Amino acid sequence: MRRTLTFFSLLLALLLPGGATAGIWQPVAQLNLWNAGECTRTGDNNFSVPDTASNAAIYQPGVPMRYGDTVGAWRYGLISTVTDVGATLTVVFFGAAMSTSFDGICEYGSGTLVHTDTYWVPGAFADANDSTILLSDLDLIVPASKRTTLYLMMLCARSILDDTGADQPKLYAVINGQQASLYVTVIDSGWQCASSQARESYYDLRFGETFEIYVSADGTNDDSTDLTVQLVWVQEE
Repeated sequence: MRRTLTFFSLLLALLLPGGATAGIWQPVAQLNLWNAGECTRTGDNNFSVPDTASNAAIYQPGVPMRYGDTVGAWRYGLISTVTDVGATLTVVFFGAAMSTSFDGICEYGSGTLVHTDTYWVPGAFADANDSTILLSDLDLIVPASKRTTLYLMMLCARSILDDTGADQPKLYAVINGQQASLYVTVIDSGWQCASSQARESYYDLRFGETFEIYVSADGTNDDSTDLTVQLVWVQEE
């Protein structure tokens, strides 16, 4: 059982003879990582729920979701927008598609299951096609960091300076040698993001597998510089 120690109970413990701590620990309620939800599929990346106060508090941007027809055979998503359309809320999410084979059960998760990674690649990053830019430009090997599966929800990228020509470079995430996200065109005027939807067969990063970023030299002059990539993951458990 987890317990919490308050400032005043700690002070009392220090004042008691011998630093006794009996009776100063208080139990903390356990939080569920995943909780039963409700959702009616309206598309591969959206669903609806009744517009109630409790649902409005639960289904918010940044909340992880998992869904499927069988408990344990889940797909994972991350809520991006919620729109009140009257009697229902329309929920749009990044991540795996909620196909008709994965829409029977849905659960919402704790925010502790959401993780972000940020990588910055200085200088020219798209002067040639590069399938291992983290290794070749940063001398960085990125293994799965946890003994649990992480699911890629989205990849966002931005450069400091555009290619001086008309066309700009593109990139995508690679997990264990397979394309795990859709393409992103990298520009300097704002973040460009892509989901892992349609790449569900490859969006899971398991312990011991590798992660990389593939950059294609699609820029006209191959002189785009200073790349930042942000990734958002949902942890299985």
